[in-house]
Amino acid sequence: MPIIGGCFGWLFGSYEVTTVAFAENAGHPEMSGVILGLWAACSGIGGLWFGHRAWSAPLHKQLVYCTAVLTIAIFPAVFVRSIPALMISGIFAGAAIAPGLITTYALTERLVPSAMLTEALTWTN
Repeated sequence: MPIIGGCFGWLFGSYEVTTVAFAENAGHPEMSGVILGLWAACSGIGGLWFGHRAWSAPLHKQLVYCTAVLTIAIFPAVFVRSIPALMISGIFAGAAIAPGLITTYALTERLVPSAMLTEALTWTN
């Protein structure tokens, strides 16, 4: 689980830094906040959608699926060349973030004894 948490952390950190740099390079530094705000808002929407559904797959498979969806959703961001394209890419990638985090934390909670949960969630972060 710490590996997946580390990958999420790498994704968040690199996306945020590169979004700011991209917007500055495009001559619109003020747009970085808008893009990151859309990314975060869509993550919340994705989390609400994901959390309101009853999933038949076990958590470990859900985590694999969610991680795959996030990987596919973030991949186009590598190829964008304009602010609007980055915004659209961020909307789809953002929607995939919360489901991945939800399954990561839920699986950690189920796999770790309750006496060690705080430490396990810390390692996951």
